[in-house]
Amino acid sequence: MPQASEREKLLVIGGYGTIGGRAAQLLAEFFEGRIVVGGPNEAKAQQFADASGHGMQGIALDATDPAQLATALGDHRTVVNTVDSLEEPVVDAAIAAGTNYVGVVGTDVQAIRARHNDARTTGSRILLGTGVMPGISNVIARKLSADLGGADRIVSIAVGDAGSLGPQTFSYMLREAAKPLVLPGAARPTMPYAVSVQFRFPEPREHVTAYAVRDWFSYADTLGAESVTAILMEPAPLRQVMHLAARARITKALAVPRIRRLVARGLLRVTAGTKQGPMLIGVEVSRDGKSASLCAAGASDAEWTSQGVATLAAHVHRGDVEPGVWLPEQVIEPAPYLADLERRGLKLAVP
Repeated sequence: MPQASEREKLLVIGGYGTIGGRAAQLLAEFFEGRIVVGGPNEAKAQQFADASGHGMQGIALDATDPAQLATALGDHRTVVNTVDSLEEPVVDAAIAAGTNYVGVVGTDVQAIRARHNDARTTGSRILLGTGVMPGISNVIARKLSADLGGADRIVSIAVGDAGSLGPQTFSYMLREAAKPLVLPGAARPTMPYAVSVQFRFPEPREHVTAYAVRDWFSYADTLGAESVTAILMEPAPLRQVMHLAARARITKALAVPRIRRLVARGLLRVTAGTKQGPMLIGVEVSRDGKSASLCAAGASDAEWTSQGVATLAAHVHRGDVEPGVWLPEQVIEPAPYLADLERRGLKLAVP
């Protein structure tokens, strides 16, 4: 394994895609000449790197090939992975190589958290769920929990604009929509998008009705609270179709990969070219009859997913996080992190 002094570079898998590309550009502002973007097409990777400047490099990388992946990770101190379907194999390869890992969504948080001791042994810093929700929302939840002296229940709401979603995000959303969930206090499972959740945002949205989805947080472990996650998907017709399909349990068919691909292609065609709305999330924390809420708004979900990923990847790459497997609320101090995002244009407001 190369010595740490030889491993100054940070690799972005999916580095010329929408999220990966923007995250790479932001990271290049922190780490001049140390950002490498990887993907199956070397020409596209290098073209993107040349256009981005800051000494960025592009390489060919088939991250589904274990040998290629192991070689690439062994040459880099940190890897940022923006392809959710590759999370577990890339995490395993990173731990084996003693390389740091930063993931966007956190597709199987509990399974990966079981590698905590392995990561500590090899010195890997593994940070999951670093985008908007999970990501920015987690750090807000930690702040509000601290303000209240703890938390019993955490409700997280995202307003999602389908026009800003890429193929990977659509695929993840549909795969999750096929898995039943059990809401806190419920007697039996239901399907994602079948149950409504009320939330109050600042003007002009104010009160909204979102739909509960599978909870990808681990707040029971990290903040000692039960949690509910909900999405208000735009445009409205897509939201209504998902709700009706979930109520009829038709969305269970999305567990079949062929059906999921067909639906994803159809949705991408329908939403292509639609105007992208602003990113908007809200978090409400309750404890002992008291509650506190905070909302965050920004230019677009894609932009602030990239901003969140880049900001937390910089913390990991600099060694600000101890070795192990972590979620943002466990290792990121809210005040300086949120202040940094506000300087970059994130708007925080109490509803």
